[in-house]
Amino acid sequence: MPFPSDDIKITNPDGSPAFVLLDADATVRDALAALPSKRSSRAYTYVVLPLRGRQFLVPRWIEVELLAIASGRDITDMRIADLPALLGQIDPAAEVDVGGKWLRASALTDRFAPVQAVEQNDTTMSQGRALRDAHPAFRLVILRGGQVLGLYLQEILAGSGLPGDPFQRTPAFLAEEATAGDEPPMFGIDDKPPVLNQGGGGAPQPAASQPRTINGWIEGAETAGTRSATWRVIAKDEPLLLSAPYELKFDIDAPRATSLVTGGNIETLAATMQEDETIELLVELSVDKSEFDIYGRKNATLYLRKSGPSLNRVTFSITPKQTGKRTVKALLYTHNELFQEFSLTFTVTDKLEQARPGTLPGAITTQQTGIDLGSAIARRTLAGKDRVSLVIVRQTKGYEFILQGPVVKRAIVTIEPQTLIDSLANIRNDFLNQIVMRKDEATQTKWPYLEPDTKVAEAEHQKSLKILAGVGRRMFRSIFENGEGGADVAEMGQLIRELSQRHELSVQVVADRFNFPWAMLYDREEINPPAPEGFWGFKHIIQYLPEYRRGDITSFSPALPAAGGRLPMAFICDSSIDGQFKVSVVGDQKAFLSSLPTVTPQIIETKDEVFELLGGTDAPPFIYFYCHAESMLPGEQGKTGARAGVDASYITVTNGGKITLEELKDEAHTGRPRLKSAPFVFLNACQGAELSPEQYAGLLPYFIARGARGAIGTEVNTPVNFGAEFARKFIEELAKGERSVGEILLELRKWYLNEQRNVCGLVYALHSSGDLIVERS
Repeated sequence: MPFPSDDIKITNPDGSPAFVLLDADATVRDALAALPSKRSSRAYTYVVLPLRGRQFLVPRWIEVELLAIASGRDITDMRIADLPALLGQIDPAAEVDVGGKWLRASALTDRFAPVQAVEQNDTTMSQGRALRDAHPAFRLVILRGGQVLGLYLQEILAGSGLPGDPFQRTPAFLAEEATAGDEPPMFGIDDKPPVLNQGGGGAPQPAASQPRTINGWIEGAETAGTRSATWRVIAKDEPLLLSAPYELKFDIDAPRATSLVTGGNIETLAATMQEDETIELLVELSVDKSEFDIYGRKNATLYLRKSGPSLNRVTFSITPKQTGKRTVKALLYTHNELFQEFSLTFTVTDKLEQARPGTLPGAITTQQTGIDLGSAIARRTLAGKDRVSLVIVRQTKGYEFILQGPVVKRAIVTIEPQTLIDSLANIRNDFLNQIVMRKDEATQTKWPYLEPDTKVAEAEHQKSLKILAGVGRRMFRSIFENGEGGADVAEMGQLIRELSQRHELSVQVVADRFNFPWAMLYDREEINPPAPEGFWGFKHIIQYLPEYRRGDITSFSPALPAAGGRLPMAFICDSSIDGQFKVSVVGDQKAFLSSLPTVTPQIIETKDEVFELLGGTDAPPFIYFYCHAESMLPGEQGKTGARAGVDASYITVTNGGKITLEELKDEAHTGRPRLKSAPFVFLNACQGAELSPEQYAGLLPYFIARGARGAIGTEVNTPVNFGAEFARKFIEELAKGERSVGEILLELRKWYLNEQRNVCGLVYALHSSGDLIVERS
């Protein structure tokens, strides 16, 4: 049954048109010429403007007037299609006096949201009502044969009085046809100018005059606990009320006084953009379902142009379900890769009298991590790789997995932290004992992976692949097929299999206490014979992003500078390894690096030299460790029976033995000014980046806190000869400046797999953007 004509608004009760239909490029001046000359009729007439597809802009003229008043500028010659951009230039807390009733400027966002259009003959009454009610201002356009027939509305703004007309001051439109007594000649009701109440936020400034940033703020009903149409910004000293509705909002504009979080200056990006280019930024919300309800969408897109504010805002509707400290995370992506994470922790109360401004200083706390937008865009150097982000957030029960790629997929993976720790320990032991330390089957006198010659016999290689495939398949099943998750977990597992098998991926992993050896993951069921391309580490570039543990937003160029064509580097080593294993691997590396024409090495072998290097600010852009190291877990006792726990983690040097993390923190404290070069660190050591959910509490995060932009480290005990040879090849390729670190790591793994029949390349993990590359000049 077609949509009933009686419910379609075409004319007003007095017979005047309910709307005017304009061209897509019509200006405010054009609209004024088409609208009724009588102010009381003009103010409540709708303006209908086609957008892309079956979408329209449908503001009432009074809403255009209010936007002009709130923005404080002459918009007469602006295109109506560009008016939503003004919403980003006004203080959302500002209020306009509408004939004795205050309307908040932020409420205009709903009125300028795109409106869907449907064909009358193809739409039932119930379908139309559902579509109308889905619009934030309850509006729907009805078509007949593709042409606008009328509007289906729920009126939400009535007018007992009008504000001053901002367009009366434009001489060309002085309502010359108005009748005497229709309205005051200059300002409107009571002959008073329009009043703008800033609500403590200060006068709004045009975005073009200030650096733009990503703003995030939260709004609630004017009276806490109600569902009032009048909303206000919630400040940091106000708790949220249990079960009350709130809206979390984001835009890109000049910094706002009301923002809880701001995403750093994005102007570095503008120089690289074309005038007509639009960049899409996806905002994804992550909440613990036991703490908050989210109504409607969990992600939305911001659209950014070269200049001016974002073309829109995004809004998420949330309601707190538990009292106490409760956290919401907002994840920001560009080109399928995470670049910023906002963490907002709210104090939730069940007492109405406490949900008021100023009742609790520090009621809302925030943390912002990641890189700025310009750095994120500049990173795109990996050729031929489909980009995928996997974000893992700890929840009350299990972990939320958010996969961002061709589609967005979410799943709650139910696995206990202790189960995860036990699983990682078993994986580490399996790799160490069944592969690295396994004697060859023929003679039982050789260790194939410990020999100076890193080439492994075919029979031993096939045996290793089969063992690894079994381990990697168990890893896959332990996450996605453990019997604890629902259909969403199985669907995510199937999607990951399909993506992995059909594409070569650049995978970013950001994990909240969920470290996992993704390079060893095996995505096939068949292990006899095993398929080498089934291992993620032999097919994809996998990156763990440490900047999300820094506690701030940083700006990292993907370029490691090599002035004069040579990459400055520090080589921190322990020469006693040569005597311990009766080899010359350290000596050989010193000679190799000294002869390499693309690097300038500084050899460091004493504690004092290490403290001086890491305690200052002038370290070179590349720091290479070849030494013994051990990352200790909380409560873990060292072999010597001395100090225990994370601070007992250590590295070794030639002259001085062990340097514990505790000593590093004492002598080269993380609170000092960061290393200016933001170096890339290669920690080529036993247990240098050991598999552990607590890994971020050890050696690697120390280097990140000192300013390192990332690191490559070993995930299990590394064979001495293999480690030295692998590092020489890696550094030689890195210093050439022809490929990124992600591409080099993947190609080296493949080379050892195919040419040397050696699987040990999988023990190296990249805790850095894979796009880092040496820039030689």
